[in-house]
Amino acid sequence: GENNEKCKIKSAKLYLSFAIDELKEKTEQKENQTEVKEKTQEEVQSQISTTPQNQTSSLSTSDIDTKIILWYSTDHGKTWNSFAKITTLPLSNSLNNGYISFDAPFIKDWQDIENLRVMLEGVIGGEEKISAFLDGMWIGVEAIGKLREEIPKKRRQIEKNIRPDKNAKHSCKIKDFHINPLTKGHEATTELLLSGNLSGKQIIEIGSLPVGIDVLFQKNNDYIYTPVEGENRIALNIVIYPDAQKGNFSIPIIYKSGNSTTVCQLNINNSE
Repeated sequence: GENNEKCKIKSAKLYLSFAIDELKEKTEQKENQTEVKEKTQEEVQSQISTTPQNQTSSLSTSDIDTKIILWYSTDHGKTWNSFAKITTLPLSNSLNNGYISFDAPFIKDWQDIENLRVMLEGVIGGEEKISAFLDGMWIGVEAIGKLREEIPKKRRQIEKNIRPDKNAKHSCKIKDFHINPLTKGHEATTELLLSGNLSGKQIIEIGSLPVGIDVLFQKNNDYIYTPVEGENRIALNIVIYPDAQKGNFSIPIIYKSGNSTTVCQLNINNSE
């Protein structure tokens, strides 16, 4: 998917959760009252053989014991290729001591996963009948690379009636008034500078933010920060995520000391 486009698939496996003819075997065991040695995982895996990826023809005489053929398509079912076969029954998660898995070297990228179709074909002939129960099928992938960071799902929106105190004895300003994180790999750090009366209870809060742009206090990784008495330099982390809203934005920073409130602003450029 789009979020994984920077990752490269190293290997893939196809997992099946199913049972074939397991109930039949258990019934026969009960009727005959004979003990059947539990198959080890190695014995069960020996019942599965992988066929060449490009095999598209019907079974040859050497495949007479084949019970089920597994096919794949990475073009929405337009062309099919066999990649594995099951030759001996019964077979199940229980007998295998785990889910049945097959290497999937035909999955080379994320588009292959999106387009993948898998088909199980039974090739039992004559009067023989089998019972098959498919509970689930999924793909396990080992990938190399770093996932793209997702845009925050919620936009920070502050709805407060802020009335700055014209006679406030405290103030704030941004060390770097204008920030362009695009020149710094979509991330930047700046400082909020406090001045004036720094005593008493103080609270600083980041105001509303555009979609895909985050501004957090570095010390607590939050939008609200309570400085200690005498603290006058507070670090801010700024992140612009992929596909964030474009434009030049003025971010309000609300600084409250006691009952008095003042506001300063941080300008962020994401117009490129």
